[in-house]
Amino acid sequence: MRISELSFASLRAAESIRRATSEIAEVQQRISTGVRLNSAADGTADIGKVSRLTSEIQKFVQNSTSNIFAQRLVETADLAHKSIQDLLDSMLTTANKSVLSTASASNRESNQTTVSGLIKEVDNVAQTTSFSGQNLTDGTYINKKLV
Repeated sequence: MRISELSFASLRAAESIRRATSEIAEVQQRISTGVRLNSAADGTADIGKVSRLTSEIQKFVQNSTSNIFAQRLVETADLAHKSIQDLLDSMLTTANKSVLSTASASNRESNQTTVSGLIKEVDNVAQTTSFSGQNLTDGTYINKKLV
């Protein structure tokens, strides 16, 4: 090869490297920003697609947020339900102790005091369990829409 042929080949190689570097930089920019298009020069036909997809993504994010809100609400109500169920189970156990023939009058009186305390605790859970400022277990949270 002659020097002129080597110069021409090296110029072509340098231009190929420049183009590849430019394309890599563009792809890296798209990857880092998370979008397919970074400018109008990337393709005018794709801009409409991108904006449609962007609005769909925003709807999915909004629905996801609503679903998380609803899930937390149900979890809160479920915890209150489980707490009340545990209290009722304790009341049943205490009441069963009182009906035994070996239970004395003082045992029954003590058990009644225990049951009265458990009833107050059930009422407390029912009156204080709330989510986003609204009580869930006092009977007022009905026909609500989660938006």
